[in-house]
Amino acid sequence: MLSDKPAENRFLIVDNYPFGRDTLRRSLLSLGASKVDIAVSASSAINMCKNVDYDMVLADYDLGEGKNGQQLLEELRSQKILPNVSAFVILTSETQRDVVLSTLEYQPDDYLAKPYPQNLLIRRVKRLLRYKSSLHEVFQSIDGDSYQLAVQDCENYLASNDEFRSNTQRILAELHHTLGNSDSAREIYDLELINHDSDWARLGLAKVHLQQGRLYEAEALYLELIDINYMYIEAYEDLSKIYLETEDFKKAEDIMARAVLVSPLSIRRQQWYASICERNNHYDTAIGAWRNIIKATRNTKYESADNHLNLSRCISDFCDHHDTYTDNVVTSEIARHLDLMRTRFHVYGDNELQSLLIEGRVSYGKGNKEDSKERMAQAKALYEESPSSFSEDCQLEFAKTLSQSGDNVRAERVLKALVKNSKDPAILSKADKILDEPVSKDGKSKIIKLNRQGIKQFKAAEYPKAAEYFREAQMFFPKNIELNLNLTQALLKSIKVSTDSNQIEQWLTEAEQCLTQIRGIPTSHKKYNNYQRLSKELLAMQDDIAA
Repeated sequence: MLSDKPAENRFLIVDNYPFGRDTLRRSLLSLGASKVDIAVSASSAINMCKNVDYDMVLADYDLGEGKNGQQLLEELRSQKILPNVSAFVILTSETQRDVVLSTLEYQPDDYLAKPYPQNLLIRRVKRLLRYKSSLHEVFQSIDGDSYQLAVQDCENYLASNDEFRSNTQRILAELHHTLGNSDSAREIYDLELINHDSDWARLGLAKVHLQQGRLYEAEALYLELIDINYMYIEAYEDLSKIYLETEDFKKAEDIMARAVLVSPLSIRRQQWYASICERNNHYDTAIGAWRNIIKATRNTKYESADNHLNLSRCISDFCDHHDTYTDNVVTSEIARHLDLMRTRFHVYGDNELQSLLIEGRVSYGKGNKEDSKERMAQAKALYEESPSSFSEDCQLEFAKTLSQSGDNVRAERVLKALVKNSKDPAILSKADKILDEPVSKDGKSKIIKLNRQGIKQFKAAEYPKAAEYFREAQMFFPKNIELNLNLTQALLKSIKVSTDSNQIEQWLTEAEQCLTQIRGIPTSHKKYNNYQRLSKELLAMQDDIAA
């Protein structure tokens, strides 16, 4: 059990530089410590922590090859190798904001920037030992997932102690929030804001509002917190959830763009940002995020086949929207990452099916119909072995690829079965983006409403406003033929009455993307003549501007 007396604790120093670890060891010995072990890498530290119950780990951020100090902390805590009753301290000479924020996000018990005077290290170690030993029962209950008992432990401590009152109040409020006792958590946060105006209380109160569905109040507090301290990354993420809930997808993407700019090294945050960008059909931005993820996940628990697969799929989606499968540089990146995935990981199930689907789409887009047919035959055979064994997202990808390769009948059959059995609203929303017409009830209602509003503005000759409604609808239903034609027509009308050359250029590009999106429209479709007419009109406009 950790003690406030250094001599009674067991320490582990993790540093790959002999001078650094020797200096740190002498400092601990001068405190009275007698049990001090040394690890020269993260991997050796992990093994040692599995075999020995250390009371405090002090790790340098830069550990050379392999995991760094932050990644070591992440693995020790997430795998519950180092319990909360023990302390973890990071020592670093890194001063870059993104490195500091990323490290602090994993909540080390303390953080010291090099160079530091020995007396500061000694003072911080002694205080941390007092803190951990004073709240030992609290951390022990948390380690055992006994949160209600941890609440009682906090209350017992607060009844007779003052030294770590603010820390304990914060832990108590978070425990109440975890247990769903929102009113109790709110009381603590409100009192802390009145007495000390603490940022952590403002963040906690915003989370309570969010948990209780008071989205406006939560949004206001998060925005206030960011204005006070832009480095509160949790606020950005929760704001994105609010904007997704209220279907303000642009705001969700914009706020996460700010988050990854402030703290770009968080893998989970980059994944969340990429998913929102993909939701908004901004595949170029999502591709950048997935590339960052793959780079950052080396030597971490987040390194996975999914990351390579997601990047490959995202590039393929970009090619679908921009008709760029003929760009060998782009498609070679897809092939490279699928090869890396198969080389580095055991590929089966969802990943095996999705890799075949992506390869089939690439071959089809490049005009290699025979190879595409062969890949799709392999994918269909694999899928038919056990359709229900694949995830809902994988079934969506299967339906999307069937649709893109011209097999709309089978794609619709797969989607309708998925919609019938799924209880996830997000899956239904994704299904609506695949086929020409929405398959969910909410999707059908939404497309009718937005389309009507756009038509109303169009008839009033408010063409840019009409385009806004059609554009919003198209974000939900990018394959819908009527929406793409309506948006194209509104854009072309807007161009005719505009004198802004930059705006005209943007509208021309957007109109071209709309028509590219539905280039596979069958000649028998009732809107085919409209498609032909608008294609010719767009081409004529492009020629006029080029001349």
